[in-house]
Amino acid sequence: MNIIFIHNLNKITTLYKDGSKDLTFDASLSIQSQMATYANLHSEACLIWVHESLADIVDYEWVRVHVKDSKMFFFNPTSVEFLSPKIGYIEPSPFLNINKNVSYATWQASAFVGCVMGSDFLKFGTPFLKKDYSFGYFLTIVSKIGHRNGFLTYSTSKLLNKIPLEVKPLLGNSSEMFRLTAQYYGFSKSLQLFLLLFWYDYQFPLIAFFKSLFVQRISFDAPVKNLMEFDSVAVSEPVVVKELSLDVLIPTIGRKPYLYDVLCDLKNQTKIPSRVIIVEQNADVESISELDYLKNELWPFEIIHHFTHQTGACNARNIGLKEVISDWVFFADDDIRISEGFIGSSLKAILTSGESAFTLACFRVDEKPVFNHLMHWDTFGSGCSIVKKEALAGLTFDMRFENGFGEDADFGMQLRNNGCDVLYLPKPIILHLKAPVGGFRVQPTYLWENEKIKPKPAPTIMLFKLLYHTKQQLLGYKMNLFLKFYSHQTIRNPFLYFKVMKNQWNESFKWANILRERSIK
Repeated sequence: MNIIFIHNLNKITTLYKDGSKDLTFDASLSIQSQMATYANLHSEACLIWVHESLADIVDYEWVRVHVKDSKMFFFNPTSVEFLSPKIGYIEPSPFLNINKNVSYATWQASAFVGCVMGSDFLKFGTPFLKKDYSFGYFLTIVSKIGHRNGFLTYSTSKLLNKIPLEVKPLLGNSSEMFRLTAQYYGFSKSLQLFLLLFWYDYQFPLIAFFKSLFVQRISFDAPVKNLMEFDSVAVSEPVVVKELSLDVLIPTIGRKPYLYDVLCDLKNQTKIPSRVIIVEQNADVESISELDYLKNELWPFEIIHHFTHQTGACNARNIGLKEVISDWVFFADDDIRISEGFIGSSLKAILTSGESAFTLACFRVDEKPVFNHLMHWDTFGSGCSIVKKEALAGLTFDMRFENGFGEDADFGMQLRNNGCDVLYLPKPIILHLKAPVGGFRVQPTYLWENEKIKPKPAPTIMLFKLLYHTKQQLLGYKMNLFLKFYSHQTIRNPFLYFKVMKNQWNESFKWANILRERSIK
């Protein structure tokens, strides 16, 4: 059952459920309060909010088919989100620069149109119902908190039958932007936002900043306690796992004994992978493969072995991607250890969620898990992820990042911009040994290594920022980099330090743009 709340942003103007049966409402109450009333009465119902300007173009059939528990969908047909791009000054995540052409994970909810199950509205919205929040702010803070706590929140144009050509943005104000910053990030980020607005936008929102000083930071215990710890075993049809095929893709260089242990772990799985794709690298042109055990021992899976003198993880993984034919791909490192039930448990959890890309919990021996629930993930782990083959169509690891930093995050962004979210899978856990012969085992030669001024940050990191971040996110990163690096260098004169860092930043910007013009293949 759908319950539809049509509003003008300030109050409900029409309320009805499927079959055009009008429902009673109190126009003096807030939109979210009345949504809570009907969520309590019909927790199994889907609650749909629609701004009156879009009431005639909502695709209710799509909502009926796709909205499920622990998910919220919304869409803003304009190019400006509720809190404006300036929130990027303090938010570095990939969830700001929304691709409106695909279903895109973001916490930037919209009052224009959206939907959520009544039970989820109560679970995540109840702590904020008594607050004096505008409807747009209420949706944003619920999405922001839920986004990190197992509530999957997406922007999707599929909520509408067509995209309206002319619609005025539904915008929050400066006070709401500072309130969210104070509630979620705390005082230091509020101060950063104030300084950057003053420095780059010539704005001086003193009153909004002052009010934020009295805003209490949100305790994350309340939302999190409503979540069950993630159960990686629960699945309604475990027999389906047996029917799935899985390829394992492993680039390797100089880690013969570590790779052997990985293969033994794969051999001993309760769910044996179909194929293991190994891309071995050795820069010595006279060298041959050292992986004799690939042929000298029997393995319960097919091994596809490539040997190349061209080093680099991007190239190696691209070679491996061309060999993928199974339903799913496990992107693995050559120095990990996994339990015998790892593949089976992972696939069961994946089938339960119904999503297509997952980065798994991966820790060193002395590290402990922080999150115990499925949730949106900021990046992508190219050595600890499982992805559906269909989601990889047309994707490659961008060679502009080869031997640098950022290829993992870039691949994650390629997935997101193709409409595939990347989720964090908390169980089972991968043990990452961080083998001492790891890292960049063959010292690469960089285009900029002979420059008098050394670029900072690394040009590949700058390239990632230029490709995927907003202008405000780039400037916020610049300020944080300058401040954090100050205590780790020898120049104590702040004016001289600023000059040196500015020159290094400009050098990085220059080389990042040179890389940007290169082919990604």
